[in-house]
Order: sequence, then structure tokens, then C-alpha cells
Amino acid sequence: GYDNQNDSKSFAWGIQDNIGIMDDRLILVLGARYDRVKLNSLNNTNNSPSNSTNGEWSRRAGLVGKPMDGVSIFYNYSETFTAISGLNTQDGKSEPWKNQIGTNNEIGLKLELFESKFITTVSYFNQELNNARITTEVRADTVTGGLIGVIEQRGSAVTKGWEIDFVATPTKNISLM
Repeated sequence: GYDNQNDSKSFAWGIQDNIGIMDDRLILVLGARYDRVKLNSLNNTNNSPSNSTNGEWSRRAGLVGKPMDGVSIFYNYSETFTAISGLNTQDGKSEPWKNQIGTNNEIGLKLELFESKFITTVSYFNQELNNARITTEVRADTVTGGLIGVIEQRGSAVTKGWEIDFVATPTKNISLM
């Protein structure tokens, strides 16, 4: 097991641009994001400090087609990155935790009706996040005699589903979602 104290600082910044052609009937979306985290950690079990800085780029791209006024068909691809800093010091180890990385794929349809007073979006998404920390076993702690959970980074979370939303704007100053 572990008993850690952590002090972290992180920041992220990103850029994105849309490139339209054919009077914006076809739009290409490109973007990138940089995430960085700095962690100062103290393992209270063995009084060992560790400091680490970790950062990574993630990308996104998409395509929007507008075959007719009020109808858009879209596809988005994006990467997910969560910087994980610190050391896995379980069982005498001293190895860095891996970053959590993943992808998202989404395809959908957007309808703008009644001069954009009613807008609905329907999409299907498939997300996957890797290197999630999971408890793989529970056993007796040799130091305290209590129970501890052994944590490993081998989890993968897959989320698939549908999403639908509506926005109604009956008057200029009222929007219902």
C-alpha cells in the first residue's frame, strides 16, 4: 500500500481552427492541446520524496458536411491525455506511473429547424481510456497487519453510447435546453 502527500501544479493550453471550403459546406476542424503537470510527492510509508514533471500533446480532427441548409453531418476524432506524475512505490518499487491516454470517436447529425429556433444534435460516441489505476488484489500489509489494496495500471475504460440534445429558442432572450 501507500500513504502519500502530494502537491501538484498543472496547466493546459490548446489551439483549434476551422477551415471551410465550398461556401462552408465542408469544414475541416484541426486542433491540438498540451497538458503538463508537476508533482512533488512524499511517501509517508518510507519517507521518500519524489519530484516529477510530465507533459504531452493530444490532437483532434473533425469533418463537418452540410449537404443542405439546416442539416450537418459530422465526425470528430480526439485524443485524451491525463498526465500522471509520481512514483509507484508499492512493494519496494520505485517506478513512475504511466500517463492515462485515450481516444474518442464521434459521429452525428445536427438539425437546425424553424430558422434555428429549434436545434437538435444526435451522435454516437466510442471512447477508450487506458492505463487506469485499478485494485488487482487485497492482502495483508506486512508492516501494519491491516489490509491493503494492490494498485496496478492495467485498466481500460471503454464507453460507447448515444447522445441527444435539444435547444429551443422561442424568443430572442429565452433558450431552453
